[in-house]
Amino acid sequence: MTKSNLLPSRITIQHFAASALVAILLSGGACYELPTTIPSIGIPVADIVPNYWLRESRDSCEMAFDQPRFNLKSNSNKRIDLVFPAKFTFQGKDLVTRKSETAGEPFILPCENGNALFTIVDNSGGERVDKLNLRKIELKIPQTPIDRSQDLKIPIGGNIYERMEIETTIEGSSIDDGYNDMLMNTEEYKGDRTPITFDPKTKILTIPTQVLKRIKSNRPKIQLEVKNSLYYEYPDKHSSPWFQYHYSTPKQTLNLK
Repeated sequence: MTKSNLLPSRITIQHFAASALVAILLSGGACYELPTTIPSIGIPVADIVPNYWLRESRDSCEMAFDQPRFNLKSNSNKRIDLVFPAKFTFQGKDLVTRKSETAGEPFILPCENGNALFTIVDNSGGERVDKLNLRKIELKIPQTPIDRSQDLKIPIGGNIYERMEIETTIEGSSIDDGYNDMLMNTEEYKGDRTPITFDPKTKILTIPTQVLKRIKSNRPKIQLEVKNSLYYEYPDKHSSPWFQYHYSTPKQTLNLK
């Protein structure tokens, strides 16, 4: 589970998708129609399907909110441009009618840690409010020195989502002293590929003894990068908006023997 959002896989998927698109276009595009954008005028809020993506900084308490995308529920190949007075807000902050200096530039907001409100208002004043929980997971690191001769099992508390992916980084005293999910799964990596794993059912993060033994430091820092993907349905069950939230846990010290 710790590997599924790694960059090499993402590149492979994007490359495949691009190749497939080229093949379709060369064949005349008989089965593919490019999405078109239409203004929100006259479209009720019940027919607007939002996609949200939040990324929280590793080093400071701020979030990047990518420009949200809205699709037409009755025709998924139609994208909607919210035209004033239609608007979209996050925690009461307008994120659409306010213009960025650069097209497509994300909005930078203070980080949140609790229930967040996403509100869409259509041109007739109709309103839709989605509530999402942005509370984070918590590592329960043992306080006593950890024996490297057996697997270390760390309970994870806090907000656990059904669709949650974790990448793990352990930093030692030098660049080569530690563990990094992303680097370990590149083609260039020649070392031991024993992974750190997370079981969402038991809520346990397992660091195998092979990983512990190759860390030279006695007090390395561990940090998790978390990606939550949520699919939540409209009341009529016909369409599912999509929300993704990326954040990192604070660094904590592992006390190893």
